[in-house]
Amino acid sequence: MDASTTSDVLSALTNGVTYWFTVLAYDATGNRSAQAAAVSGVPAKIGGVSHCGALTGDQTWAAGTPHALTCTVTVPYGVTLTVAAGAIVKGFSGSQLVINGSLVAHGTPSSPITFTDVRDDSVGGDYNGDGTSTVPAPGGWSGLYAADGQGDGLHPPSVSLTSDVIKYAGVSISNDGDDRDSTNYLGRSSTVTNSSFLHGSSLTVAAVGPVIVTGNTVSNSSSEQASVGDGIQVY
Repeated sequence: MDASTTSDVLSALTNGVTYWFTVLAYDATGNRSAQAAAVSGVPAKIGGVSHCGALTGDQTWAAGTPHALTCTVTVPYGVTLTVAAGAIVKGFSGSQLVINGSLVAHGTPSSPITFTDVRDDSVGGDYNGDGTSTVPAPGGWSGLYAADGQGDGLHPPSVSLTSDVIKYAGVSISNDGDDRDSTNYLGRSSTVTNSSFLHGSSLTVAAVGPVIVTGNTVSNSSSEQASVGDGIQVY
């Protein structure tokens, strides 16, 4: 770049990967400036929305453009994440949607919500922009995990999934307490209905009431079966 350059475009970067950048300058005699503080950036697909880290307030993830978990996304206690019918959420390797607060993901039979591996080009297109060089696989991302983030039984998560499709990773919902203790019991709900768990996905619910798990299906190939465990567990 010459002295008049104020910006540059980098190519061959991978969507969802964090890159660090710094700049320094040389003059015509070779003198060098101090190096600027490094800054990070995460390229994302044009028309997509990237998410990483803890939500700072209630959010609604709309349909119409894919949402990508570029790292683990946490819904803190007291915060509600609503995912609209028809929305598509894709997870990069190692990413997870952690629910310590509330998740409401209500699809419909004609507009299900899909949670899947970012390499799954069958829905939401080729988000990571690598064509057919990679393919989705069980464990390609880390799925949905709901639990009391403080582990004290006083901050239970609530999850409501309806008409969703979860692929290549599982869903785990966990909370504790005594729902017979009307004085100290804190309200929460664990509802998973009419949803599909595909390609190594499974559902585990270890929670106290109210718990509603009905109308769900698990479907996998023989090679994916090892990732499924018992399919749907409620206890």
